[in-house]
Amino acid sequence: MKLRLHRFGVNTADIWPNRGKARVLCYLLQNYKLLERYQAIMIVDADAEVGENYLKHALPFFDDPAVGAVAGHGVTRWKEPVWPPKWSHLFLAYRVRLWRLVQWGMRYGQTWKYFNATYIIPGSPSIYRASALRHLEIDAPGLIIEDFNMTFEFQKKRLGRVAYDPRVFGVHHDPYTFRDYTKQIRRWNLGFWQTVRRNGIWPSFFWLSTGAFLAELLLYSLLVVSLPLILLWFLFTGFQPFPMPLGGSFTLTRELSFLDVIFGVFVVDYLMTVVAAAFEKKPILLLYGPAFFFLRYVDAAIYL
Repeated sequence: MKLRLHRFGVNTADIWPNRGKARVLCYLLQNYKLLERYQAIMIVDADAEVGENYLKHALPFFDDPAVGAVAGHGVTRWKEPVWPPKWSHLFLAYRVRLWRLVQWGMRYGQTWKYFNATYIIPGSPSIYRASALRHLEIDAPGLIIEDFNMTFEFQKKRLGRVAYDPRVFGVHHDPYTFRDYTKQIRRWNLGFWQTVRRNGIWPSFFWLSTGAFLAELLLYSLLVVSLPLILLWFLFTGFQPFPMPLGGSFTLTRELSFLDVIFGVFVVDYLMTVVAAAFEKKPILLLYGPAFFFLRYVDAAIYL
């Protein structure tokens, strides 16, 4: 592989023993003096396949001196035949829906130039302005992953605006076994909260947005994890409304009906699958959709 790359004039580094991604990035930046030689640095994981027009759409963002990084758009690699359905494809289908909803539904707003509150610049494939990257502690100690910390430092040090365009995309591998899926989710959650502990909370629009998102995620996770008990309540009480412990002078209803749960949780969840299937042009998602809530339950349990 190294010899083949050299034919294209590519520099390679055979690093042994393994130092982990963050330390390898630091080694490459320093050893090849990349921050001094280039105005922008692109970071790509080994399992990512960058879109053909990635640079064509990404580099013009840096014509704006306020832009310090371009967040890459993630696409799930799913080249195998979608039929017949497979257990492993459930995880891929779920990620296809997740990336569609999160990136198109949230990241557009988070990266709006008057907002600039995204909490993650994906570790791959994204591009940093070299003058901004030099101010980030990529190999910060005590962290299991580096991209959350790099993003928090980027925001905390006000190194610029994060730009985003779905045409700036990379295709990557997502887990296709339950064990690998839960392992990745645990790793992401641990890395995020390690980052919060390291960087703290500072007065900013970034933390106002991120804090609101975390609070929403917490409440939703509590609801999802409680659903088995709520459904048992309906079963053993003849589908009597479930009392909500709101207390005080709260003016909204304090009871949750069975139809509230079915529509507000399961129907709405499946409608999101319908939307994702339409935009992704993957009708097979409709078949996997009823099982997605199981993975949302796993997500919520791990988050809590």
